[in-house]
Amino acid sequence: MVRYMDDNFRSVETPYQNEETHIAWYIKQMGNHRILDKKELSQKFKEFKIGGSISSRNDIINSHLRLAFKYAKNHYSNDFELIDLVQESNYGLFKGIYKFDDSLGYAMGTYLGWWCKQSLILYKARNKRSVYIPTYLVEESNKVRKTTRTLEKELNREPNDREIAEHMHISIEKLVKIQAHTQESISLNTELPNGSFLDLIENINAENPQKETELSDFAKQMDKLLFNLSESELRRLRAEYPEYGPKRGTRTVCKAFGECHESFRKNNIKTMKKLKPFANKQGLKYYLD
Repeated sequence: MVRYMDDNFRSVETPYQNEETHIAWYIKQMGNHRILDKKELSQKFKEFKIGGSISSRNDIINSHLRLAFKYAKNHYSNDFELIDLVQESNYGLFKGIYKFDDSLGYAMGTYLGWWCKQSLILYKARNKRSVYIPTYLVEESNKVRKTTRTLEKELNREPNDREIAEHMHISIEKLVKIQAHTQESISLNTELPNGSFLDLIENINAENPQKETELSDFAKQMDKLLFNLSESELRRLRAEYPEYGPKRGTRTVCKAFGECHESFRKNNIKTMKKLKPFANKQGLKYYLD
């Protein structure tokens, strides 16, 4: 069911599921309301403003429903349903009648039309973008787009920033600021032929695949190299250079094996000399120097 506002501006439902059918029905309903002339509008507004007549208020609003519908059509795009824009424009119309002051000299239709436009701009700004942008920037962005289209027709090419800024009588810095704040956002989950945008962003916390491969290959080569040592030599080497953690001090290792410093140093040199021929063959000489 599609919702709309009845003559007393209560939220009710239509019997139609299809939006096009509902729009046709809504246009037909608008035709049932007579457009009031200037004198009648003035009289109805006095009755509403002074006497608080809800009936007079509704007559004024119903007389301007075509105006609200016109603004909704002007703001229509594929990003929004027309019926949603019509309803939002009607809200602006409803709000405008309470804000209108006939002593200021403005025409009622002009004033109510401005409120319809503002209501639509706010609605589109709230719902189109993931990040909220102030209304004045949205309006400035619309002016930039309109100016760009005008200059494209005049110049038969895409205008540069300087030409757009001169035509709008603003600085290039301000133009760049407007363009930067109104750029379209895009979801990281947007699907691409081979995945999504998220797959294209580097994960700085993840391990480098190339580095992981190199370390894995190095570990295999070292295992082959250490296979040439005796159990005693291997135990001594791993005591001084543990697999995890920093290198241990010579004094700590000597104490663990019950050897003096000189004896342990000679055994260590002997082990390294034994490994060097095998390290040269496997390309690991750099790690033993």
